[in-house]
Amino acid sequence: MRPLPLVTFATLAIAIAIAACASPTAPHWSDDGVHVVDGYSILAEQPCDLASADPCVAAVPIAAKALGVEASTIVAAATAGLPHTWMQANGQQANVLEARSGLPAEFIVLTLSNGLRRVIGYGCAGVPNQNGSRTCPAFPLEQYRAGHAPID
Repeated sequence: MRPLPLVTFATLAIAIAIAACASPTAPHWSDDGVHVVDGYSILAEQPCDLASADPCVAAVPIAAKALGVEASTIVAAATAGLPHTWMQANGQQANVLEARSGLPAEFIVLTLSNGLRRVIGYGCAGVPNQNGSRTCPAFPLEQYRAGHAPID
């Protein structure tokens, strides 16, 4: 068998490269810093100071209860933003509404003593009451599950 002439080989290599570039894009979140924790696509994490009056501290027991996590096993907590830029299969980006719950939402990330990291959405509504607390329910944000398309 004779080797391919250099021109034929170069033409074939260029055709393969063009075909690879023309392939549809796998849909995904395209925000800077997006990563997956506990099956959710989240943005950069901001650590909570569990020993202070950090506002996210109020969300920790709510998130722990919703996730069925024993509070004594939590060694760290963080908040994380919601991705908002979805890359569609056709290569076009779409902006996604942050949450469909009606509350301003973000994620709370709990790091447990066994090394597991658990994630759930939460949002605080209204103005703080006299003792400084607000209603902050935890809720799943399923449209941010890894592999789930948030838009049709």
